[in-house]
Amino acid sequence: MALSRDATMLKALWSDRYAVPAALTLAIGIAMCWLGAGMPRTAGWASAPGLFPILIGSGLILMAVALCFEGWRRGAPVLARLGARAPAASDVANAGEALPPSRAAAHLAAARTLGIVLLYALVLLRTLPFEIATALFLALAMLANGVRGWRLIALVSLGVTATLSVIFILLLETLLPGTGSLVEQWSYR
Repeated sequence: MALSRDATMLKALWSDRYAVPAALTLAIGIAMCWLGAGMPRTAGWASAPGLFPILIGSGLILMAVALCFEGWRRGAPVLARLGARAPAASDVANAGEALPPSRAAAHLAAARTLGIVLLYALVLLRTLPFEIATALFLALAMLANGVRGWRLIALVSLGVTATLSVIFILLLETLLPGTGSLVEQWSYR
């Protein structure tokens, strides 16, 4: 049975090692900029907790553009259609085949990571203090990416969270995203 042109294009898109990461990176970058722009600006942008997500989101958008350019430069099956080069015959011929296990696992890991980032940005930061939300996010991200040592997960997630809180609250004297901060409550007593 022959695949339709749209189905072939969709399978080529999914197997393109540049288009899928670029699209996911672009989506995360846009979401971070959008969420950061919606955070309160009590004394202008200098003290806004949304400034950091906007900076990170902008960097992710630039990385997505760089991924697209690299894919186009290397002649990736889908991104090459945006430029003058046509996809290689072997790429189109193999578009209807199932992904190899290593590629399928990589796509699954990317989808898990995207889900964890969205959970952090849309649920955890809106319902929990920054430190608890960030420690949970880092622990989940490490588990999703294959880290299995509970001591290492606890050390890294709690250490990074505490370091970020102290730097942003005590040294930079800025607000953190989320429903508040445990360090902020402790430091002003």
